[in-house]
Amino acid sequence: MAIPALKAERRTLSGTKNNRSLRAQGKIPAVLYGKGKENINIALDTGAVNKLMHDAEHVVELELDGTRSHALLRAAQRDYLGDNIEHLDLTRVDLNDEVRVNLPLRWVGTPKGANQGGVLEVIRAGIALSCKASNIPKYIETDVSAVELNQSIFYKDIKLPAGAKLIPRADLLVAICRVPRVIEIAAPAAGEAAAADAVAAALGHEGAEIRGRERGQILERWTAAQMAGQEGHELADVTAIGLHGLGRGAPFARKISEPCGDRARGIGCCAKGLRLAGFCHEPRLGRK
Repeated sequence: MAIPALKAERRTLSGTKNNRSLRAQGKIPAVLYGKGKENINIALDTGAVNKLMHDAEHVVELELDGTRSHALLRAAQRDYLGDNIEHLDLTRVDLNDEVRVNLPLRWVGTPKGANQGGVLEVIRAGIALSCKASNIPKYIETDVSAVELNQSIFYKDIKLPAGAKLIPRADLLVAICRVPRVIEIAAPAAGEAAAADAVAAALGHEGAEIRGRERGQILERWTAAQMAGQEGHELADVTAIGLHGLGRGAPFARKISEPCGDRARGIGCCAKGLRLAGFCHEPRLGRK
């Protein structure tokens, strides 16, 4: 197996500001450690590192200060989008060392159970192995063309490369071929739908004009009012609270766990004195 080369240079400056400046120059801050030697802060070429990641390489021949040694790409820290590598950890290794690695699983073929409507549902997408640094595969392939419907695949069913040892339990489920489950969403109850239509009518809208998110918010607040035992309120009160936050520039509702400021000052909860199911509709209270 050919081991790719990677050039590195020492970096004397560290910290967020200096690392950000380093990335702007097309380099990635990294650290080299292990084998009982000192940790060395290094800088790597961004293009070279991205190629190594794309090719799923694990071991590299690191050139630093005119000397070459083998290193294992241990961990990569990415940005919040997961697109760019911001930092890299490398550990010193000998090619005969036993190392632990996490490898992706690849599935080859189409399960037999697909003829009966089954699909391969992957439970675990990777596998942890212990093997020599010189014999780390890029991924583990498994042929699933003979998998029947409702048949399961465990770690013990996966063929490992020569000399590799499985780290997790062999009886852990990895994948299963089965028919996808269909979840039916029940239609709204007649009472809830009628309540939303009544609210729409009180506002002068046709029932068909309130759909999707707005209708859902109306039903949510109406249901909360029923559960709180507030059936005695007028429909206008329910409407005033249920429709806050629907539309640009409209007053909005917020859920409060304590009395609002007006009530604390002894002048009532808010302008209309309405406080239904833990919601206060006064817009000046602000969003919490």
